[in-house]
Amino acid sequence: MCLLVLTALFVPIVSAMSDTSTQPLAEDSPEIISALKNHIAFVGESQEARMDGVIRYVDTLSGGEGVLDLEWIQEDYLTAASSIPLMYTAHEINTAREEMGAQSLNFANTAQDQVVMFKGNFNTMKDYINDSMQSLSDSFSSSNDPSWLVKGNARLEVFNASSFERNATITELAQQGVDVTKARQISDQIDAQRTNLEHALVHSQNTTIQSVNSEIKMLNQQFRNTILDYRANLKIATSAAAINAVK
Repeated sequence: MCLLVLTALFVPIVSAMSDTSTQPLAEDSPEIISALKNHIAFVGESQEARMDGVIRYVDTLSGGEGVLDLEWIQEDYLTAASSIPLMYTAHEINTAREEMGAQSLNFANTAQDQVVMFKGNFNTMKDYINDSMQSLSDSFSSSNDPSWLVKGNARLEVFNASSFERNATITELAQQGVDVTKARQISDQIDAQRTNLEHALVHSQNTTIQSVNSEIKMLNQQFRNTILDYRANLKIATSAAAINAVK
């Protein structure tokens, strides 16, 4: 499967519902904004399922070594998608939608690199994607609940899931003998942003979710860079120990 096909799978194709009128007041009407949010939530949940399929395949293919970047990209995608319920203008929503598209393309590029690196098979990967999509379809059929991405607390759900994964990563590295002090300090700073997110949920029309996301994004990048450094140093140390063991 070439990159063109991967891109077709992962770049969200969202109709330009917000372009139904050139008048700002019309495109920001509650009816149009609500319809736009519902449509993007459906697309977002479908994309999440596709990404889940790829992550499961690469995890199996690489023995867990190749999924970290994919998981982080999915988190960034869901951050954008889950912020949309807290937005009330077409401009804000379209900006978030553009971010979703950029992260989808990033995910497709990274997925291709990982499958090639670990000598995988794109048709097998597609089977994993189809399995995830079938599970999503089954959940839609068995429930009358709206997409979780249309709910006001969706952004907080993504934040809490991210916090859980950060702590799991820190614990794993600590168990391998890594001094994780710096990562834990950054993670604590990210967790401290929960109060700002909760304020955005309660006072959504007075608090721009973009400013909260911007601060979290900066801290997230610091955390990720730190984790990558830890893993690189750990790999070097492990290789050195193996070489010394055979001398």
